[in-house]
Amino acid sequence: NFATKLDEIDQIRRNLGKLEQQKAERTQRIGDLTQKTKQIETTIRALEQEMAARKQELADANTQLAVERDAEPAFIGKDAWRNRVADQEQHIENLRNTFAQREAVLNQMRIDMSAIGVQIQTEQSQSSLIDRWLADARSRERTLQTEAADLDKRLGAGRAIHTPSIADAEHVLAEYQNARMEILERIERIKTDIRRNKEENAHILARLKQIDDERKKMDGFVQSAQVAATQGFEEAMRQLAARRRAAVIHHVEEVLGELEKSLSSVDVVFVEPARSAMLKADEPTGSIAAAVREHADKVEPIVQGLFEELEPDLLQQDAMMGQVQREFCDVAPEACRNAWA
Repeated sequence: NFATKLDEIDQIRRNLGKLEQQKAERTQRIGDLTQKTKQIETTIRALEQEMAARKQELADANTQLAVERDAEPAFIGKDAWRNRVADQEQHIENLRNTFAQREAVLNQMRIDMSAIGVQIQTEQSQSSLIDRWLADARSRERTLQTEAADLDKRLGAGRAIHTPSIADAEHVLAEYQNARMEILERIERIKTDIRRNKEENAHILARLKQIDDERKKMDGFVQSAQVAATQGFEEAMRQLAARRRAAVIHHVEEVLGELEKSLSSVDVVFVEPARSAMLKADEPTGSIAAAVREHADKVEPIVQGLFEELEPDLLQQDAMMGQVQREFCDVAPEACRNAWA
């Protein structure tokens, strides 16, 4: 506070110097305008006197012109008279033009006089205002000096050895302003962080709501899928059972068809030859054993040839019967149980 008051006193003193300079300039300007006003007043009085003289001269010229017009000669000297009248009229016209010009100058001088009067009033008002400013500044200076002296007494030994300068006060003020700016920047950063956190929280809440909606939707999908899976499983089991039954029936038909073919082949290969042999056996013949023994040498090649000829068919029939046993007879009971389970 002590340094601030001293600084303010110095500032007031500088302002007092400027105000006093302005006061002197205003006073000088008022003096110049007053002098100019006096000169214009003198000029106006001279012009007024001149205008009165010219007005009288114009009146005399008009009177002389009237007299000259009345003195028109009867016969002799008319041309000279006309010349005199024309010259007099021209002289009057010149006087009128000069009178009008001087009257315009007089009016302009009066206008300038009024304008200068307004300027003088303005300058006087400004001068009065400067006087009030000077009085206020001097009063403020005295008050500050009193307060500074009181602070000086109260500070006592705590007062600085030297009076704080303006530069020191400006340095302290700059440090204070820098600290204030740093605090404001920190506050602004904190506000920015708070706004960003609010935005992030709002975004998180919106995302959580979206996730909850998606979870509910997925729960619905899962329930629908479970229902569909249960129904589909039952339908699939029914279709599988139907397919199994159809496969068993098809397999049985194929096996039975092969068996039927095999049985037909048995009829052709075994039954018919046996029937023919039995029919031949009913015919009266001699001793078969004797005949066989008699023709053993001849029959042996035939039997051997017949055996060799029929052996592939016999092996094929044996393999077919084994396949029927394995693929149908052994599997049919279990397949039927699975198909009708």
